[in-house]
Amino acid sequence: NSFEHDPCTYWSKLTIPSYVVYGGKDMFIPVDESIELLKSIYKDKPGKLTIKLYPEADHFIKKPIDKNNFEFPKYADTYIDELIDWIVQHSN
Repeated sequence: NSFEHDPCTYWSKLTIPSYVVYGGKDMFIPVDESIELLKSIYKDKPGKLTIKLYPEADHFIKKPIDKNNFEFPKYADTYIDELIDWIVQHSN
């Protein structure tokens, strides 16, 4: 059961840069609590944590669909570009 799993043990062992994204409308995890936990875990690891919050996105970083106009769910507007930029910036 993923709701019984505490990932903090694993997060605290990481020494590489981490890019963590959240959707503000996530129905599966407590976003604010998760962000605060990560910030506390990384407080002694300056520059290793990047957190992005997409307020209108869900757990999968997708925007809600317009029920009046059929379209497939789409990622939050800047998600892909920001992810690519972060990867390029942190690649050797």
